[in-house]
Amino acid sequence: MLVTSTGMDTLWGETMKNQLLGLDDKRCKFESYIHTLNTCIHFVALGITILFIIVLFLRYKIGKLDDERRYRPESKGEPVSVKTIVEAMKGIVTGSKPTARVLTTLLSVSLLGVMEGMPLVISIATIIWSRKTLARKATERDYLACINMASVTTVICADKFGGLTEHDGKEVEIDKFYVGEGFVCESSVVASNVLEGLCDGIGTVFLTHGDDYCGSELGQMVSWAEAKLGMKREPVIEQCKLIWRGIDPSQQLCQEVVMENSNGRSYLHCKGPPGYILSLCSHQYDADGRVQEIDEPRRRTLEQVIQHMQSDQEGDQVIAFACKHVTTDFDHESSAPVESKDLIFLGMIRQRETRTDDTKRAITRLKAERGIKTVLATGDDVTVLETIARNCGLLLTTPDSADEDLSVSITAEEFREWSDEQKMEKADKICVMGNCLPSDKILLIELLQKKGQVVSLLAQRTTDAPALRKADVGIAFGSWSSEVARECSDITIWDGNNCFTFLLNIVLSGIHFQENIRKSIQLQLIVTISSTLINFTAIVFLGDSAITTVQLLWLNLVVALAGLALMLTGPPPPEVTSSSGKLMTKAMWRNIAIQASYQTAVFVALQHRGQEMLGTSGGRVKSVIYNGLFLCQMFNKFVAREIERKNFMSGLFEKKNVWFWVGLVGFLMSQVMFAAAEQVIGGTPGLSFQLWGFCFLIGVVSWLLDWIGKSVSNHVAGLFWEI
Repeated sequence: MLVTSTGMDTLWGETMKNQLLGLDDKRCKFESYIHTLNTCIHFVALGITILFIIVLFLRYKIGKLDDERRYRPESKGEPVSVKTIVEAMKGIVTGSKPTARVLTTLLSVSLLGVMEGMPLVISIATIIWSRKTLARKATERDYLACINMASVTTVICADKFGGLTEHDGKEVEIDKFYVGEGFVCESSVVASNVLEGLCDGIGTVFLTHGDDYCGSELGQMVSWAEAKLGMKREPVIEQCKLIWRGIDPSQQLCQEVVMENSNGRSYLHCKGPPGYILSLCSHQYDADGRVQEIDEPRRRTLEQVIQHMQSDQEGDQVIAFACKHVTTDFDHESSAPVESKDLIFLGMIRQRETRTDDTKRAITRLKAERGIKTVLATGDDVTVLETIARNCGLLLTTPDSADEDLSVSITAEEFREWSDEQKMEKADKICVMGNCLPSDKILLIELLQKKGQVVSLLAQRTTDAPALRKADVGIAFGSWSSEVARECSDITIWDGNNCFTFLLNIVLSGIHFQENIRKSIQLQLIVTISSTLINFTAIVFLGDSAITTVQLLWLNLVVALAGLALMLTGPPPPEVTSSSGKLMTKAMWRNIAIQASYQTAVFVALQHRGQEMLGTSGGRVKSVIYNGLFLCQMFNKFVAREIERKNFMSGLFEKKNVWFWVGLVGFLMSQVMFAAAEQVIGGTPGLSFQLWGFCFLIGVVSWLLDWIGKSVSNHVAGLFWEI
């Protein structure tokens, strides 16, 4: 064999470089929506700031400085010195208290309130929610991966795993492989003599069972060894000879076989329960092929590993392998057992049960509930993949059906022969593609992305690393996935059982979290828009603002934390989960318009006529405005629970909504402490019980307006639907 290039100098390396260059552009739809919203907020904040400065300048020019000393520099007469200009600006900022307060307040709203608060809160909530969703069964390299899974429209499987098998019913997969002192993900890191010993130990099946192992658990173990360890059936049958076979009377599941290889050397191979096999061993192979004595620390470590592999799930079967060189001459007619002691421990595997009906049910739900299509694109023969696709519900009819809308089953050779127009037209109809090269998978992903689809790729091989980078969400599956594949993926699923069921849970969780993000954004936009309109209207007509800088910063901080608690609440009933892929929906804009208009109208009226309406001083009117605005956001926290439904109290007292109540209690306690601090430090006048009741009444009215707005909206929508 002649090797002309290795590593990054190969075609695979060139493909990998190309994918790494375009990594910065990898962004899913929902992530793009958040980025677009954040950009819009920056521009709007900049525009508002400029507009406020213009208003202040115009009021200054027309003589409405609105300070007590009417301090401004003369614009006529002799030239003004620099010192005079500096003193004039100082007088405007320090002497003109309302003007400076208005300017700094509005700058804090536009620049600090929502621009920095919203992305930070979403990032924190996303990290917490992702860890909660994965529940130690998977890890993520991109903290937005779980949210992006909610936008996925196509899942491409690059290998046969997770219940994708040719047989219906219960199947067994190898999901963990232990050699030396750790779990192994690639056979290339294991020494050749250790691999040879494992292959011979598994290959004894060919000598003891003939062809009767096919379709059984032994058959799955043989298939795994052939695919992962490079074991070949023909050399074992041709070069090895069965000398003796026995079963330990005390351990019926332990099989002992003496076989002679092509060199004429005889070896005793034992496989069975790991605890019993370990008791027979005095030495072990490490991953480098060196024989190490099993002392007490090593034995305790192996016992802990065995306990870990056996304790995950009921029905798992762990099999250990050991061997030693035998020098005794055997009498073929004798049935005397071979003494099984002082063996060399080779390694362990875990067989885990999977059910194709669970996989089929998960794939069906992905398609029926979320519209997510599953595609098989592997290097296996297309006939094998068609059988798997029918068992799992991917192909519902026979291939010779005349219906052109059905999914297409082709080979990669046929795919390459299509013209560019045919590939673009039929890419989203492909269900099965066999004999694939890594470049074929990348091309299929590119075609689907050009058609506006969000693609997720499930893979575990090193050769699929470029495709994992290219996909919108790359997922490496199983502990046997290569290190390169895991490095290039966004999510690594370690749970080898029911992969698609776990994938469905990630998708549903991502959809729910997207809905929670919408609720938090609605809550934050209401307070931002209403406070901005209140301040803008007040300064244009009155030259003063009712809300101080500190008050507004505190309000934005508390509302941001309330939005964080809102995003961590439990999932709603499945029938009310929004399926909209947009970040800002029409229902959200309706709710924002109703609440922001109501709050602006009420508090601007109080700012203008509050003293006459409430019969109190101007200081207490401003305190009523701020506390009323604060309490309105508390009641809006309830409203935000249901963007479209009127009954926002549904399921409020369930355990899954504990974070909602934590946020609500924190919301109230923070306002109590802030109000007390304002009276002590800032000298703000306190409110009587009647005025506090008035503030609560303003907040309660927001519930009524929400119910009226949703009722009218639903009624109008129903009329248009009938028309």
